[in-house]
Amino acid sequence: MSKRKSKKIPAIAVMSTLAVTALASSVSADTIIRNSTLNGLQVSSGASNANINAQGKITSISGDVVIKAPTTLKADSDATNPFKDAKVVIETNGTVTIEVPLKEVQINSNATIKLTPGKGSIERASVAPGKNPDLPPSVPGVGNAPNVSLSMETGKITKGKVKLVGTDSTMEYQIKAKGSDSWGTAWTSITGRDIELTASKDNVIRVRVKATTTTLASQARELTVRTENIGNPVVVDKAALKAKIKEAEELKEADYTSDSWSTLRTALTNAKTVAADTNATQTQVNAQVTALTTALNKLVKKDQVVNKAELNAKIKEAEELKEADYTSDSWSALQTALTAAKTVAADTNATQTQVNAQVTALTTALNKLVKKDQVVNKAELNAKIKEAEELKEADYTSDSWSALQTALTAAKTVAADTNATEEQVNAQVTALTTALNKLVKKDQVVNKAELNAKIKEAEGLKEADYTSDSWSTLRTALTNAKNIAADTNATQTQVNAALEGLATAINNLVPNAPDVTNITYVLNTAGTTPYNGSVVVANVPASGMVKVYNVSGKNEIGSGTNKGSQAAAVTVSQLNILANTDYQISITLNGKESNKATKKSQAPAPAPALSVKVEKGSKDGMTKATVNVQGLSLKAQVTDTEPIVPNVGDVAPGAAYQSESDLQAKVGQWLAIYEVDSSGKVKKFYKKQLETEEIA
Repeated sequence: MSKRKSKKIPAIAVMSTLAVTALASSVSADTIIRNSTLNGLQVSSGASNANINAQGKITSISGDVVIKAPTTLKADSDATNPFKDAKVVIETNGTVTIEVPLKEVQINSNATIKLTPGKGSIERASVAPGKNPDLPPSVPGVGNAPNVSLSMETGKITKGKVKLVGTDSTMEYQIKAKGSDSWGTAWTSITGRDIELTASKDNVIRVRVKATTTTLASQARELTVRTENIGNPVVVDKAALKAKIKEAEELKEADYTSDSWSTLRTALTNAKTVAADTNATQTQVNAQVTALTTALNKLVKKDQVVNKAELNAKIKEAEELKEADYTSDSWSALQTALTAAKTVAADTNATQTQVNAQVTALTTALNKLVKKDQVVNKAELNAKIKEAEELKEADYTSDSWSALQTALTAAKTVAADTNATEEQVNAQVTALTTALNKLVKKDQVVNKAELNAKIKEAEGLKEADYTSDSWSTLRTALTNAKNIAADTNATQTQVNAALEGLATAINNLVPNAPDVTNITYVLNTAGTTPYNGSVVVANVPASGMVKVYNVSGKNEIGSGTNKGSQAAAVTVSQLNILANTDYQISITLNGKESNKATKKSQAPAPAPALSVKVEKGSKDGMTKATVNVQGLSLKAQVTDTEPIVPNVGDVAPGAAYQSESDLQAKVGQWLAIYEVDSSGKVKKFYKKQLETEEIA
């Protein structure tokens, strides 16, 4: 039995979802092994009636399972033969109960072995010299020589007979008949002869043999006969192995490379040995089939030999060079590549891909060789490095110092590189000089507070409120300002310039010209002009002020402001309006007045009637209106008071409505239906006080 370190498991344990390789686990009491892979298990001598229960489909236990205390081996129904790869070694003199199929059992004690009917079984077993365990009848023929002076064929049942071979001058045997719990009282001598017992005839269940000499009399060995298997030995299928052997034997050595043929020869010899072994197991046969198949698949024909001419030429080229002519670093790189190339060149199993890769690697190393008289001038770079190293971090801003350190590290790397080119050195001189020039002393930190405030102001404005040209100018200025604000190396001059540009762009923003819906008037009580009128402007931005000017555009006659947080219509009322006269209207936003829009006043025109059919809705308390609308939309409103007939062009109140949709209403309430254009302005109007038959 192999020795391995044991992993101690507590008295009550669950081993779940583990993968244990080359590590024996030691348990001392009841243990559940769930969905685990164990290589070796030991029930320690201190355990008492331990239950080892395997659970889970993937549970597998291999190696030696050493039992040193009374134990029960069992497995749940979901476990698939978990002990099939294990060898159970029994070293306790107590009772071992087996409730699972076991392949191999080695008994090194006088244990009592019990097999649970329908669950437990043993494929083969053996007993150590000097031990006399109590085995059940179903255990196949097992045993060992009583001692060095005695031997018998055990476990080999041929033609229904058990053969006892006597090697001592005085040997005796007893049998325990089928159905009997005790041994016979007489011992039968096998002195000087071999005894064959026919199990079917003598109902032999067990046989035990002892020597009758004084020194050996106390040593008896038992042999258990599995009578139901007599005459039915296990058949091992070797057909696939023999077919592979035949396939290999038909090949010709002259067709293949020596290395691949040698590998095949070894595999073939092993395969033929197992094929001829009458005691070989199916597992051994299958392993040889796999090994021989692999060797056959790896055969390399001589006409498949790769072309190494170019590789050998490169190796020769490298070997003819002299180390004294080149820098140490470039020569060392060449030697590494040369060693790898020579290894592949000497490998008879190397592929063409491997050869080509070494050609490329060796060629690269040759091309990168640097002659000692080609060493570049690093004086300027070293001077810049010295200049940077003499500065003090405490004097500079963290960002500019960090940039310098990055450039300095890269410069020192190139300065130390014996293979660096003149171009690489010059590039580092430039980069380090730039970093030095961009250093910012802490007393030179610029003030960006005013610039950031102006950026925040610009970001609060809305593009929809201003003309496209003025907004485009602002966008450009804002982008530049944000870039300067984020630049840790920006100077105060740059910050001030960005601030001035952004402020100018904000000041030059031009609000969009107003969308004047209409200018209406009504006759005053005297019937003379000017009339009492109003101006309606749509989509006025939040906080925007509408100003109305007289016909000359010079005198303001009224104003109104959108005090909401969203764009909305603004009506300026109580104006002295002349009939059919042009007036100018503007919007002032953030102190900037838009271009003026001109609109002619007109008498209000009441909306014409809309054709509507009113009837009961589909649910209680509902009414509905059927309206034939051609390309326009509807709005509807149910009110307790009679709605006023709107003028054409007025902004319709109410909510969007679809013909024949339900509206909640009560008898006596007023239903108003508005036909509106895409801007929500009234085109036609309908109103009706609802009656009982019109409400469900």
